[in-house]
Amino acid sequence: MRAASETAAITNEGRIERVSEREDEEAGMRAAAGRDRWDVVATLVLQRYGQELLEYLIATGRSEADGGDAFSLFCERMWRGLPRFRGDATFRTWCYTLARRALADVKRTAPARRARHHARLSEMPELAALAADVRTRTVSQLGTAARDALAEVKDALEPADRELLILRIDRKLAWRDVARIMNEGDALDGDALERRTAALRKRFDKLKEKLRTAVERTRSP
Repeated sequence: MRAASETAAITNEGRIERVSEREDEEAGMRAAAGRDRWDVVATLVLQRYGQELLEYLIATGRSEADGGDAFSLFCERMWRGLPRFRGDATFRTWCYTLARRALADVKRTAPARRARHHARLSEMPELAALAADVRTRTVSQLGTAARDALAEVKDALEPADRELLILRIDRKLAWRDVARIMNEGDALDGDALERRTAALRKRFDKLKEKLRTAVERTRSP
């Protein structure tokens, strides 16, 4: 019993340390934004969140090519949109919202037209080089990652359910941030945000039961 308690404490301390580290990085981004150093903010964003955003795009888009194109579009929009960042949410949540919309736009765009986003990104050499490095490292790691029964089951889910699991379980985003990211319309706040959060929680609870049943089925002889 004592060992279990110690393990839980260590796990909780590790979670707190990671959250604290992220808050420090967010504070650094906001400080740079306050000085209008958008080049510094963009660099910090890609260094801190670039890989997890690209993994999210590839996983939800179920395509390395689509995810990569969406990441290029995200980088372009992130760079051009930084001066308009209002600070209503964290940079991380804002970036996930941009990335999600970029993926939706890429899915609606013919492959031949997507090269424009790469061309525009090349106008910002340092950012383009950092984005390319993120893509190389991420794709390499994904290619060697081991898959388990849960990953196979997640792949069979509806896109919106798969995205909900990624944001809540894999990315450990707060429920309000998940609601903001998955919102299809205008920015959420107040009662609308609370209603959207409650709806996603209920959907998540049902999804957990579905996953549990599916995983047990895969393990049955």
